[in-house]
Amino acid sequence: MDLKHLKYIVTIAEEKSLTKAAQKLYVSQSTLSLYLGKLEKELNMPLFRRIKNGLVPTPAGELYISTCRKILALQDELYQNLQLVGPSPTKSTFRLGISSQLGLSIFGKAFSIFKPEHPNINVTVTEGRARTLLSKLEKRELNCIIIGHDSIIENPSYHVDIIKKEAVSLVLAPTHPLAYLASCNYNDPPVADMHLFQNSNIVLSPRDTSDYRIALRVIKDYQMNANVACELNDTEALCRMVLQSSYISIIPGFCVPRNMGLLVCQPDKPYYRYLLLLYHQDSPPSQDTELLLKLIRNYYENWYEKTM
Repeated sequence: MDLKHLKYIVTIAEEKSLTKAAQKLYVSQSTLSLYLGKLEKELNMPLFRRIKNGLVPTPAGELYISTCRKILALQDELYQNLQLVGPSPTKSTFRLGISSQLGLSIFGKAFSIFKPEHPNINVTVTEGRARTLLSKLEKRELNCIIIGHDSIIENPSYHVDIIKKEAVSLVLAPTHPLAYLASCNYNDPPVADMHLFQNSNIVLSPRDTSDYRIALRVIKDYQMNANVACELNDTEALCRMVLQSSYISIIPGFCVPRNMGLLVCQPDKPYYRYLLLLYHQDSPPSQDTELLLKLIRNYYENWYEKTM
């Protein structure tokens, strides 16, 4: 029973925006706009009107949306009842490895959308260092991993997707003496002369991480002679330490919390961390688990838009 077009209208109402609704539904904005226009023409009345903050339903739209929700609820009830009278569905397990706390947060959001539609898929998540997760993938203890790495892994045994290419930023507090070199423009930080940060006290991620290796490359390339005060496994704790002191840090800009007021700048030479999704070429995800991975990719792409 395909009622996806009813979900289109309900999602537009919930998101109050064709752009956001299209992102949530994984369709193009033009597809959604064409469908809405066709439906309104068929009904000979508008279902939404535009205001400053987005789209709001017209009285006819309220009635249409309410009816859509009732039909979708009936569909859910029907499928639940069919499961009670039919044979027990076969459950499958998808074993996923994730190498960061931010990645776990993103997975949680994606999974909350995925699970209600796929109750018979059991997903287990393992958190760990990239090296550990790669080892588990090689031994086929995991079906798929999402890791940060300082280079693109080239291995013919694996299918490798680049989810995100994350530019590295230097992070500092607004009270830092060199704060004038930085800004809170996290998407396009100003370029700063890294030599000015010579002899700085710096906090880094642990040395067995790709973040540490990339930061060390920056320090060596610019002969910063920085004093590594400590290494912290928790990126948020690391950023709080920077905020409350004169320490600096070097981490992927995507990982900098947007709600702390931290400032960022970048070297004149770009450095990147690659967020990679890997699985064995001979064991691709099922159609259902591929949908979960698609949700995760989308949340990575639009994380701060969805959470701000």
